[in-house]
Amino acid sequence: MGFTEVTDKEQLLGLAERIKQDFPQSCLMYNNLLLRARGFCSTRRFFIIEDSLDSYVILNQSNDQHSYFIPYCREYEVDQLMKALEETSLVNWRGDLLFGDIQTFLVNPIQALAQKMGVSLTEDRYYRFTYHPHLDTESLRIKPATHSVWVAHFNAAENY
Repeated sequence: MGFTEVTDKEQLLGLAERIKQDFPQSCLMYNNLLLRARGFCSTRRFFIIEDSLDSYVILNQSNDQHSYFIPYCREYEVDQLMKALEETSLVNWRGDLLFGDIQTFLVNPIQALAQKMGVSLTEDRYYRFTYHPHLDTESLRIKPATHSVWVAHFNAAENY
């Protein structure tokens, strides 16, 4: 099982449309897919599982920093994502490594996989706020965010 790169505009737009139903958890990946598909951003690459073209597993890699990844999947696809991450040559488990914008249910599996690969990850937490105007009950021009999503960045440090 491995990843295959998605470069076709229509395929990128199709992926974005498919994960749109997972808002707010998919907002970042959705926006990155749209920016790439519409030609506004070329600093990221997108990969899907080559054996499962209809899955929701997406791996987003930085062109500038090849060790920076944003994985995305649905909860029932965690095992599939972990197997692909373990087998792919895209991830160098011996170099610098950063997994960003991790969905909560991916934290422990990614830590376990990294440990299996001989890597120790450190966790940095931050919060993202997503505004949903259709949920407003008052007529306000600017209102505080109505939803937060917990995500984590992981930095790898090799065990000695």
